[in-house]
Amino acid sequence: MAIIDRGRVRVNCASEEVPGLAFTVSGSAEAVERLAEGRTVLLSHAVGTLKSATISGAADDGFRAQAQALGASVSPATLPDLVAGFGADAPEPVHGRKEAHA
Repeated sequence: MAIIDRGRVRVNCASEEVPGLAFTVSGSAEAVERLAEGRTVLLSHAVGTLKSATISGAADDGFRAQAQALGASVSPATLPDLVAGFGADAPEPVHGRKEAHA
């Protein structure tokens, strides 16, 4: 899979690597902010007291346990969230194989 933004390769990886690119955590704004602390947030949405954040990387078992304890849920990032998250305003670095070319 490749995500290209304005001629820059932002992501270039095999399809089996996609689940490790990012995940989404959803719940109360307080829980999501606490879980996202110190991590690279690619995208976030809030409605009232609820929030979701798409976070770079994979959620390990410890993160999932912490999320459950805070009443938040963890799910794979959707393709649209990955495209938006790694788009124009996304934080660096580019993810994927070094041989990526535009």
